[in-house]
Amino acid sequence: MISAAILAGGKNRRMGKDKAFLSVNGKSFIEHTIDELKGFGNVLISSNDEEKFKKFGLPVVKDIYPDCGPMSGLHAVLKANGDDLVLTVPCDLPFFTSEFADKLVSSIGKYDAVIPETDDGYHPLCAVYTKNCLPVFEEALNKGLYSVSRSLKNLNVKYLQITDFEEIKNLLNINTPEEYDLYCR
Repeated sequence: MISAAILAGGKNRRMGKDKAFLSVNGKSFIEHTIDELKGFGNVLISSNDEEKFKKFGLPVVKDIYPDCGPMSGLHAVLKANGDDLVLTVPCDLPFFTSEFADKLVSSIGKYDAVIPETDDGYHPLCAVYTKNCLPVFEEALNKGLYSVSRSLKNLNVKYLQITDFEEIKNLLNINTPEEYDLYCR
């Protein structure tokens, strides 16, 4: 089986407010992502603030290693999840689609992870991970190594080239008030 996890545990420093609740046309970014993930049987939210996400009726997974960045969220959802595969999606991707989710999941094959890659680099937070990643992430966290990129070097990863603009849009995130203003226009 395959689960999906929405990564919503960031500090939102550049934005100044919680990006998950930014909205356009009356729908928050996290509501958009939840709607796009409806095809997954098990959808989790990765956050240390359970109360904030209670209204969505989804399980909220807290970091086992708090204040260790995104690696901690990835580790926690892999550990909490009973399924073999987890699709992870940051909460600030307003163009993310279920079709793109399906493309990532269908690319897993015998790899430990599928990471989309564009001309801007790779996107390890919008990716698919297997349970094989759990011990690698846990070892890194125990050693105080919080870089997801560094840990990926110890895994069998498929870097999926994304070149079509409509697919690249799935990976465009909103980080600053200026980017949000531009998006709203």
